[in-house]
Amino acid sequence: MVLRAFGKLPNHIVSASGELHRRLFLFTSLHAQKQLLGGRLPDGFTEDLIEQAKTLSFEQQRHFVHQQLQQQLVDIAGSIHESLLQAHDPRPAATAFEQAWQQMHPQLHSSSSSSSSSSSSSSGALLSQQQLSELVQQRLGYSLSVQPSKVAHQEAGMGLFLQGAALPGSLLALFPGLVYHKPVYRRMPGYPRIDVGNPYLTARYDHGIVDSLPWGRGWPAGSGVSAAAVAAAVAAPASKGLIGRMVAASDGPRKPIPETTWVHATTAEAAQLEMLEGRHPLALAHFANHPPAGAAPNAVIANFTFKLPAAAAAAAKPSSSSDQAAMQEPKSQESSSSSSSSSSSSSAAPWLRAYVPNIDYVEECSQQHLLKTEVSCVGLVAVAPLQSGSEVLFNYRLSPALLGRPAWYTPVDQNEENMRWA
Repeated sequence: MVLRAFGKLPNHIVSASGELHRRLFLFTSLHAQKQLLGGRLPDGFTEDLIEQAKTLSFEQQRHFVHQQLQQQLVDIAGSIHESLLQAHDPRPAATAFEQAWQQMHPQLHSSSSSSSSSSSSSSGALLSQQQLSELVQQRLGYSLSVQPSKVAHQEAGMGLFLQGAALPGSLLALFPGLVYHKPVYRRMPGYPRIDVGNPYLTARYDHGIVDSLPWGRGWPAGSGVSAAAVAAAVAAPASKGLIGRMVAASDGPRKPIPETTWVHATTAEAAQLEMLEGRHPLALAHFANHPPAGAAPNAVIANFTFKLPAAAAAAAKPSSSSDQAAMQEPKSQESSSSSSSSSSSSSAAPWLRAYVPNIDYVEECSQQHLLKTEVSCVGLVAVAPLQSGSEVLFNYRLSPALLGRPAWYTPVDQNEENMRWA
């Protein structure tokens, strides 16, 4: 039922893909193949894929899923960047990363390999987040909006809704924000009661925690914002004027929080998120709700990591429509393992990092640091065909321990929950 968009599929695919990693393997594989073939699957492909999944280890399936999600993230970033480029938007975040890359590799920078910010005209007018969302929808086929949730309980608040249409296996949304790993848990605001006043914390399976509260809904932007002022902010967010708030931590006082343009900074480190593109139309996963009783999730949570490939000469090339078209060619299952090398000019492009809406916690951060380091990502992947107006829902899988589950929480699969938390 959840894969009806792919045509004739056996019912046993649901049971065959019960485990999360196997489901992700099946859905992302089907998505990649369907994109490659323009909407049609060969006869017997799904049955063969199910049998193949049985022969692959957990690590092999996880590796494939990571590759597919990384490639989809590259495609999403390319759609955002190309939309801004063709609208003559100044792209302050992307431009700052390009300039940082040039400083790291001056020997590769020449008049023939200038940044995209200088290779195209810019009117200085910033697109609003809504305008960018509409342009990205035209390229990807879908985007997102935040509206009052249709889930019927008082704490549901705002919900996440699809605009357009998305196939199962699509990377629908990203959980943006600062990522804290175990060694730096104590640096989280309010530690150890990190959840007090913060409903936007998402756990990774490696125990990393994504704090999306500072990101909020992102940066609405618009014509009333000075592009020059924003360019200065993303180039050096920590050097802006200080305000008088400090957040107490168990391991000592915090640095003063700098003023920010759009980030709701809870710490000085959270203010570093302003280096990224705040208008990202898919960085809204933290608004997705848990399904009500009797409803099935239409998305699952997925963890992956992303790092720009080793610096290559091609990465200094200015972005263009042809570059983006090449980047957005779908990769087949056989070619996915070589996607990094086959699209080096796009997947290594420094502007790409501006559209990955996460920073792993570090006290001192810069564009150069982010270009060199791996970033922890969490996203929502569709497991059902979604149409415009569909509310995105995923299983929160809340533990019954600690303070217990809220009254509105209904397990999606009680047997699965019993096994998970036994």
